[in-house]
Amino acid sequence: VGYDLIGFADGTIMCVAPSQWDYHYWKRQDQLILHAIFFSLDSSVIIMLGNVKTLKEAWDILHKIFISKTWAQILNLKECLSCLTKGSKHIAEYLNGIKSISNELVISSPLDDVDMVIHTLNGFGAKYREVFAALRTQKNSIGFEDFYDLHADFENYLKRDKPRPNSIATAH
Repeated sequence: VGYDLIGFADGTIMCVAPSQWDYHYWKRQDQLILHAIFFSLDSSVIIMLGNVKTLKEAWDILHKIFISKTWAQILNLKECLSCLTKGSKHIAEYLNGIKSISNELVISSPLDDVDMVIHTLNGFGAKYREVFAALRTQKNSIGFEDFYDLHADFENYLKRDKPRPNSIATAH
């Protein structure tokens, strides 16, 4: 957009006939942008592009893959989010799972911080009741990143209070 090149991707700057004077300019710009996109993609995604010839073809395929989430996909992701539980996972692993699903929803059905916090709270067990109570008494909502830090601190606090196995020091 900043370089006024989006028209090559969305088709508003259309290919001119090869006999026209600006055909080579159009072709060069199209291929430069197409290759820039190729170099920014993971190899598993490049395979999906097959033998595209123009940026517009690649853009349409990428749009289908990443942007156009179907209603069923959105429902599936939201269901996964609502069913995700911490269980025995470390707090970072659990919260990264929440963030990962949220990132997949960001284009088609984004979640705000409050929704993410609610989904996260629903997946915690009863031993996090104190954190829930503290969050409910706050006057302002908490962002997901602050929430992440708060829970990481609380998990460390819980680990500190766990009984440690007796160890016997020996000297040789």
